Amino acid sequence: MVKPSRFWMSTPAVAALGGALALTALSGCVTRTREVVVERPTQPTTVVVQQPTGNNQVRTMPGPINEIQGAAPGAGYSWLTGYWAWDGARWAWQPGRWIQGTAPIKPAPQPETMGAAPSPSHYYVPGYWQFSGSAWAWVPGSWRM
Repeated sequence: MVKPSRFWMSTPAVAALGGALALTALSGCVTRTREVVVERPTQPTTVVVQQPTGNNQVRTMPGPINEIQGAAPGAGYSWLTGYWAWDGARWAWQPGRWIQGTAPIKPAPQPETMGAAPSPSHYYVPGYWQFSGSAWAWVPGSWRM
């Protein structure tokens, strides 16, 4: 005669319980999601280029940065290209952005005459186009200390 155990369950009940536990344990492991991230920075990021040290009298503007535009935020927007601007100590990248309406095309650089440096400690910052409000404005080159 087989003595019943204190915790008695039938074989089908044990199998069902084991299957339910297995499904519960695996349900968190087999999830598939597709995540789409669209970045639209709220504040412009700034890329700073360190100028080489030494006796450089001209602070040459770096080459343009190839930016990824992404999709326009809506109808009636156009892409305003990024540009380099002098921040008082170095060139800083002003990133492109979507603006409402038609973005004006950045004009070609204007020819400038540098002239002689006022002193050996001066350096020349070439002129550049800066977007201001709704139009491009020329910032003339100048000697700085």
